[in-house]
Amino acid sequence: MKGDPTHTKSIEAITALHEIYRKEGPQLTAQWLAAKATEEAEAARLKANPPPVKDLTVRFWTGKNVTLLPTGPFRTGYRRRL
Repeated sequence: MKGDPTHTKSIEAITALHEIYRKEGPQLTAQWLAAKATEEAEAARLKANPPPVKDLTVRFWTGKNVTLLPTGPFRTGYRRRL
């Protein structure tokens, strides 16, 4: 990367980050691996025991004068237009 090598504040910040990773790298890696294992275990649990399906209401109108319109931007389904 290009930049101004004489800009000492930027170099100090980068050097400090490298020092943090040198000191706490193994701990950060262990925490990341634990979080990944927990996430995979939760995904496996949900796959084995999916949550129950919520009740669903289906409305049906017959006739050729029925026009279907979306109910709203965040809802699914249709409503009857008279």
